[in-house]
Amino acid sequence: MERIESVISLVKSLTKAEKKHVNLRIVQGHENKDYVVVYRIISSSAKPDACHVKMEFIQACPGSSFPVAVKHLYSRMLDVLSELGKGKDRTHDLLSDIMKARMLYERSLYAESLELLADVSEKAKESGDLEIQLIAQKTDLEYRYQLNFSMISEQELFHKHFIINDLLSRTREISEHSTLLNLLKYRMMHTGNIRTEEQKASLNDLAIKESGAILASSRTNFELMRNHLMFQASYLMGTGQYEDALDAYKKLNDLFENNPRSKLNPPIYYLSMLEGALDSLRSMGDYANMGYFLSRLEKIIQNTSQEFRLNATCLMFQYRLFPFIDRGDFQKGADIMEEYRDILYSRYSELSPLRKSELILYTAIVHIGRQEYKEARAWIKNANIDHNIRYTPVMKTIRLIELIIYYELGEKDILQYEARSIKRKFSSHNENAFKTEKLIISFVNRTEIPVKQKDREEYMKSIAPKIADIRRDKYEHQLLYLFDFISWIKSKILHIPLSQAINLK
Repeated sequence: MERIESVISLVKSLTKAEKKHVNLRIVQGHENKDYVVVYRIISSSAKPDACHVKMEFIQACPGSSFPVAVKHLYSRMLDVLSELGKGKDRTHDLLSDIMKARMLYERSLYAESLELLADVSEKAKESGDLEIQLIAQKTDLEYRYQLNFSMISEQELFHKHFIINDLLSRTREISEHSTLLNLLKYRMMHTGNIRTEEQKASLNDLAIKESGAILASSRTNFELMRNHLMFQASYLMGTGQYEDALDAYKKLNDLFENNPRSKLNPPIYYLSMLEGALDSLRSMGDYANMGYFLSRLEKIIQNTSQEFRLNATCLMFQYRLFPFIDRGDFQKGADIMEEYRDILYSRYSELSPLRKSELILYTAIVHIGRQEYKEARAWIKNANIDHNIRYTPVMKTIRLIELIIYYELGEKDILQYEARSIKRKFSSHNENAFKTEKLIISFVNRTEIPVKQKDREEYMKSIAPKIADIRRDKYEHQLLYLFDFISWIKSKILHIPLSQAINLK
């Protein structure tokens, strides 16, 4: 059933413009086709799931093959969305031109094919797309070989091989730095900040290798320097050298701003860098320095397409909201939400699936902090548990937030049903459960909290070791970073507001 879940994700992620194009290319004139029936069932359902779509299809098209219809719809939608990507993504356009060159060559239009490949190679060189430039150059040589090198001199042939070898060398250097950066991020995600000599040696070993690699590089380019500064910023953050890490992030920003060719339209890599910097500042509680990167984010929001602008605006909203959520100032959080009522909330359905989920989550959290549980429930019901991001911290947090809302509203039946559903997924999907998930499920299933102050304090002491273990576990930080579940539990046991419990830690 995974393919139908992918189709559901595709359909539900369509923007208004994309839906219009899909209707023109897929639906109109094909209303009786099986795959169009699948599309309409998904489109008309608020929160479709695979079983519901299959049952509706069988009733509408008895005797037809559901898997075949789903497969065909999936293929057609990919074709349409790929077509819509033309002119919006540089990589897409260059790869498309390479395919056009192959088509020209197959039809014996040799000169035109080689001319197009040369154009792709030049554009890729200008924009720094080494891999695409390499593909174009290798394809060019392959075709010239088949043509017995009839349109090239020996000197030109040597030069082309020199270009390819140079591209391979540069790509290898970048790959080596990427490997070190990925290893650093993996170790940071699973071990966190340095606490033991073994952890220190592990990260220092990577840092020495990365410094040696950058010194040994025969040349510098944007991608190489980007990886180097990202490594430095992450390493310095992990070792507690926050001022130096901030300086590395600022240098990284300068690298992007001073290399306009490196910024796509839309500037997805630049946005990712800004999000990484803001995320790091939030993790160390340095909200004051967020303004520097938020101002850069505001700048790129003003100069991009409508779709990209909306998702970037959602990111801006989040990092303006986080300082108040983290401090338990939910009234100020509500004020920030009101500021974005027209420019973001009125169009939240147009956001990408992940951004939409984040907006729903943080909106529900503010309502929980203000004890507006019915409003929180109204928002959390809009969350589609997209199977592609079901196991991410965001979606796991949304499911736990649902449990909290049902708990606060006293809806025990649905609370127990959802809690059992989450526990089943731990085993059925061989999923690594967070300790936080197990603690929340255990807590909300508890029949009652002691009434007497002394008994509540004793209960708090009994779970304190488990809470301390979760606080220390870097892996658990992925959930607690999104919502402080531990403080919520404290607020319930000690009978104090969530904002007060947050400030007790």
